[in-house]
Amino acid sequence: MDILASDLLPLVLRYIPAEERCRVREWCSSARNAFDAQCSSLTLRDAVDRDANSFPSFVSRILSRGCRPRRVALDIYRGTFEERRTCGTAVLDAFKPEHPADHSRLRGPSALALNISILNSPFAHAVASAFPALEELDLIAPHGTCRSVYGDVLEGLSLLLGTSGPADSPRAEEGGGPLLPELTCVRLSFGGKPCDVPWGLTCCSINALKGRAGLQELAMTPAYINNPLAGTPATDLLGSFVQLRALTLQFEDQATNPMLALPPVLRALTSLTRLVLGVKNCKHACELPLAALAGLTGLQQLDARSIVASSVGLDALRSLTSLSVLTLLPPPPPGTDNWTRLCLHTPSSSSLLPPLLRNLSLHTVSVPLEVLGALGPLPAGLVTTFPQGTPMLRAVCGRHTTSNGALLPCGEAVLCGAIRLLAGCRVVGISFDGDGMEGSGSSGEVEEGGGCSYVGRVLLRPAPGAAGVGGSHHGAWLAAMTGSAALRTLKLTGVRLSVQDFESIARHLPSLQELFLHNPSCAPVHELALLTAGLPRLKKLLLGVNHWEASMAPASVEACAALSAVLAVRSDARFGEQPILSVEGYKNFIFLDKTLEVLRSKVRYEDLFIR
Repeated sequence: MDILASDLLPLVLRYIPAEERCRVREWCSSARNAFDAQCSSLTLRDAVDRDANSFPSFVSRILSRGCRPRRVALDIYRGTFEERRTCGTAVLDAFKPEHPADHSRLRGPSALALNISILNSPFAHAVASAFPALEELDLIAPHGTCRSVYGDVLEGLSLLLGTSGPADSPRAEEGGGPLLPELTCVRLSFGGKPCDVPWGLTCCSINALKGRAGLQELAMTPAYINNPLAGTPATDLLGSFVQLRALTLQFEDQATNPMLALPPVLRALTSLTRLVLGVKNCKHACELPLAALAGLTGLQQLDARSIVASSVGLDALRSLTSLSVLTLLPPPPPGTDNWTRLCLHTPSSSSLLPPLLRNLSLHTVSVPLEVLGALGPLPAGLVTTFPQGTPMLRAVCGRHTTSNGALLPCGEAVLCGAIRLLAGCRVVGISFDGDGMEGSGSSGEVEEGGGCSYVGRVLLRPAPGAAGVGGSHHGAWLAAMTGSAALRTLKLTGVRLSVQDFESIARHLPSLQELFLHNPSCAPVHELALLTAGLPRLKKLLLGVNHWEASMAPASVEACAALSAVLAVRSDARFGEQPILSVEGYKNFIFLDKTLEVLRSKVRYEDLFIR
């Protein structure tokens, strides 16, 4: 049955004033969207303003209109357990066809999400009768909901998930087959402490599922696969599911490192093509040893976005096409510092990445410079993303810089490698953070033009050694940005720049539209004309002056020269009415008050400053 069919709508609109017709079309569109949504998914959840007793009649009405939802969620938690079961059974009865033969024509929903607090043996039969073609089953037990009906729930789980029904079941004549013969995907979400009711529910569910050769996907959130007090090793629970194609394990509130129990389990699940792992509120740092996955020759997707993964063994996952991890960190090999080994990695060396990898996601904001440099050059067709926004390149004192902030040659080399890789990824932004200090980053919104921010709270000085006329400068890593075709915004904080660096920015980034120089007392601000002249597309220039008082005396010649250069830039029509200087804190304003007395007749605060 169609709602407000297109051939009826013109007749209705004919008698409605013109100013109201647009609203009628919006109502029709909303009705159609609601109908389509119900055809896809139907959620029945009681609330204070919604009585669950109305669910059966509601289901009957939408089914009479031709709606056939493919997914149904049933969450009844108000009233006594008997009242909930009565209501839930009535809802299931509403899904049954009037004639049993209609099941061959109308298969019914293929996915069900169920709050199992109302589950028992009769209710399991009711589920099987209403949804005989069920393929996906989500079983949910919120914390503390099943304690008083624990025995009934265990009985219902064994019956619903088991491979053979009781002797008096409708399938007894057929050999006592499972109530849900087409079940291929089960997701368990049992809240609570690992040694409490959820552990028993998990064991009951897993044991009931053993022997289901057709089970292809299993998910446990939270995952209870290793209970030392129960004396049940993880391999006894999951080791027999050799036919699984997809496995999801979300570990929460673990007292021990859950990754320690995984290798023997994963070695047994040789048919996996998709593996999803997660950790939350674990007391121990978790690191995923990718070498333990070497036996999963068919693994194509690995999602461990909340876990640090060791890159050792990554290249052995020959079938992997999608990888999502928090970050990649190699363990220190014997006799060789892991960072030194990665610093020596050259593009001609064998790649750390699998040959078929097409999607790589790093979900941390702090990515080691060495790891990024070692990943490049990226294989053709590989898409690398940073879902958390601006990746932070952390420069570490003693590894990349000297104690006084001077960039070491090896630090400059890995910085260049990381920038080249990120340039090829067309990232929105990059943060360069100095020695563990928290850096500022962009919002992470994807725009047409990418942004690039190098932020260092510890002053990053140029690499030592002769660098031609004018002394040392950062020309090497600035030149590495040449391939950043998407780069539109550049932010430099705490980086000691020279005139040559200004020239490098103008030469290598001619498409730059926004330039942010924070702490420009360490930059030749009096030479801003080099930038504005060499960057014809520049539309925004912002100088942070929070630290000027540390190196400039009030009304000094240097400060006045810098402000004079700012005034010259301010007169450029490209920058419109946008401020040029940024300052935070009353202390800095007092200092600038004294400095600007020299230029009082030429400048206004609102022209130059933002807070």
